[in-house]
Amino acid sequence: MAKRSVVESDLSKRPNAATVTFAVGDEWYEIDLTAKERREFEADLKKYVQAGRRAEPKKQRQVPEMTPEERETIRAWGRDNGFNAQGMGRISKELQAAYDEAHGIDTASRKAAPKPRRSAGPEVPAMTPEERETIRAWGRDNGFNAQGKGRISKELQAAYDEAHGIARER
Repeated sequence: MAKRSVVESDLSKRPNAATVTFAVGDEWYEIDLTAKERREFEADLKKYVQAGRRAEPKKQRQVPEMTPEERETIRAWGRDNGFNAQGMGRISKELQAAYDEAHGIDTASRKAAPKPRRSAGPEVPAMTPEERETIRAWGRDNGFNAQGKGRISKELQAAYDEAHGIARER
């Protein structure tokens, strides 16, 4: 026995609707509309569509998962092999491909992670603003270059933790 499904309009609940997909800002939406409702929807948007320009949905760039140590190893190899590998920032596709080829790494097997919106650097244990200022003050008193803002260096954090017998999970 055959089954028949009927798509109803999300607005009028009338049958024989079809799904319309649209975007506003960075958000995508779907709505089921009858042919008449779709014409009305398109008429309402007509002046915006005519004034606008077609665009492709933005792809989220994929970045291979790797540790800071792995990135530094790749950069050092790149510098030793004639690449302009900076001390920080994105590793070029050319350098990554050359490194992978030289080391027999199958790039298809390299796991990719979505690019974070903001580069967070190494994972820093959560602490209160007061604790961060205490660490900075201790660091300045003990010869570290501890600025009033920004990330606390791993070296300062480790020295403070060692001096105070703190074992943080990193």
